[in-house]
This record gives sequence, C-alpha cells and structure tokens, in this order.
Amino acid sequence: LRGAAALVIIGLIFDFFGTFLTGLGLRSTDPNKKYKYYRVAIYALILSLIALLLAAIIYPVQFSKDLANDSADADDDGDGVPDDEDEDDDNDGIDDDDEAGGARTYTFGFGYGA
Repeated sequence: LRGAAALVIIGLIFDFFGTFLTGLGLRSTDPNKKYKYYRVAIYALILSLIALLLAAIIYPVQFSKDLANDSADADDDGDGVPDDEDEDDDNDGIDDDDEAGGARTYTFGFGYGA
C-alpha cells in the first residue's frame, strides 16, 4: 500500500507541475516559449496520468492480497479463543455486549449519523 501512496504523491506533484507550466504557456507571448512550456507540460501530465493509473491498479490488488492473508478466525487479543467465538475481543475482562451498552435498539426518528 505504501507503493500506491508513493505513486499518488508522485502523480500529484507531476500534475501540479504540468498545470503550472500550462499556466506559464498561457501567459507567455513568445511563441517559442509557449511551445516549450506546453511540450514540457504535456510530458509532465502524461507522467502524472501513468503514475495515478498505476496507483489505481496497484491499490485494490494489494488490498485484496492483504485481505486474503488475514485469516477469519484470527486471535487478535492472544487469549487462545478465535475472534469469531470470543465474547471479549479486547481481553479487558468485560463482555463486548456489556461494553457496547447491550443489544442495539433501532428506533425511527432523529439520530446522529443517520
């Protein structure tokens, strides 16, 4: 996932650089400078597109690989009981149902985050 994040940062840097050069090309009155700015801006924006496209491909693939490596019956708190059977997932001695305030009650009407 760090590789995808690095590609996003590189893509954004090239994107801002290409946008800046496009602005300089628009501002320039000399046709030779305008051509140079636009040419370099196009190359920077193409590199940005490639980096962001690679990040968009790498991130979900790496994420699915990480999910496949995570076992469903892992023991995150180290008490010897798989998490799908454990009533105390954080191993603090209090049942998870008691920590959360009991069973969830669904009501109609105003609610935060609804």
